[in-house]
Amino acid sequence: MRREKTKGNTRYILLFLVGMLVFLYPLFSNLYYDYYVLDLQRDEELAFANLELDEDATLDDADLITIATDPEMTPLLDKNQDYLSTYNESLWNQSLSTVDPFGEGEISEDTVPKVSADYSSIFAYIDIPKINQTLPIYLGATDEHLAVGAAVIQGTSLPIGGNNTNSVISGHTGLVQKFFTDLPELAIGDTITITNRWETLHYRVSGNILIWPDQSEYLAVIPEKDMITLLTCYDGTTANDRFLIFAERWYPEGTVQTAGEQMEQASPESDDSETQIAAADETINPSESNSGTIDDPTSTETVTGAEPITETNSGTSPDTAPSYITTAEVQVKPWYMKLETYTISVAALLVIVLILNVRKRFKEK
Repeated sequence: MRREKTKGNTRYILLFLVGMLVFLYPLFSNLYYDYYVLDLQRDEELAFANLELDEDATLDDADLITIATDPEMTPLLDKNQDYLSTYNESLWNQSLSTVDPFGEGEISEDTVPKVSADYSSIFAYIDIPKINQTLPIYLGATDEHLAVGAAVIQGTSLPIGGNNTNSVISGHTGLVQKFFTDLPELAIGDTITITNRWETLHYRVSGNILIWPDQSEYLAVIPEKDMITLLTCYDGTTANDRFLIFAERWYPEGTVQTAGEQMEQASPESDDSETQIAAADETINPSESNSGTIDDPTSTETVTGAEPITETNSGTSPDTAPSYITTAEVQVKPWYMKLETYTISVAALLVIVLILNVRKRFKEK
């Protein structure tokens, strides 16, 4: 009789431990992933400095067509910084189309992702201290890239900084792997850093908004702004929403603008300066489709047309920048409504139940 009670206690404890392991699996998965990414970052010399870049490359219309038809934007991986800056300028003067990276709101794979050891495919790293998240950034929001990190949406600026840029970086909201799950926890003023192959760029959150997948006008470049937009699915509503975080470039103490950045802000002269200044005097109407930068993101095609569109982007002047980039539509949840609070509470209750049951069984002996 005593042996049967002992077996019963053992089974009960084993079942409890198995349940706890399943319950804590997402935590272990994220810890493993964070360690793996940080390990990659530590080896910065191997990751970035040893890459062989084409220092003599010059961007032309044929290159734009090639890049626009490559979902992984491969032609940009071995180019120098000047080439990439010219590419960003071309996005401001012309229009390239893209797709919604999440299709019908598909959730990320429930597996432990393994970041590619091919360092040449990692363009940069994004670090968001508020939510303790560091992710590799890939070019092109393909399923393969989004399964292992964040990705720049094709047709938006590359994350190398510069005036008239808005790099839209997408990441999954996952059931197991977090990625961009905690983006709604970011408040105005929180910091984000992007370390690319040349430098670390600093950004400060300025606002957020919920949009439909086809409201691509919210991903447009804002004239005279150097910013990034983080995009993910939103699970706080039953609708197929997209959640955007807007962040603008800033220079913390100890960092300075380069001479090129200062000249760019002081005098945005270029071969297309008249076009850019004229575009800056127009106003974005978020309720209507933007005339440039991005077309219908719900399209099933990666690019809608091979020829670059020569129509210039519409936008706003710095003094009349759209209010949505400095407005927090979604407020940070209080602590008692956060998923972590429920998780800890359930785990604590399970432990208490286990202790009480074990204690009761020992008393019955």
